[in-house]
Amino acid sequence: MPNKGPDFYHRERAVAERRAAKRARDERAQAAHLELAYQHELAQAIAWHRSNPSGSGGH
Repeated sequence: MPNKGPDFYHRERAVAERRAAKRARDERAQAAHLELAYQHELAQAIAWHRSNPSGSGGH
């Protein structure tokens, strides 16, 4: 079983927030869920880069 680190957590949270945005009835609630999804996607990318320093492609 692969390691379920911070990147996995943030990926799952982003998916959950996008689902919640689809269910939201209010535009502000939908926007808030989409913003949280975006933040989790960003955190996932940061966590992935921190756990894979040699695979950064020379950045």
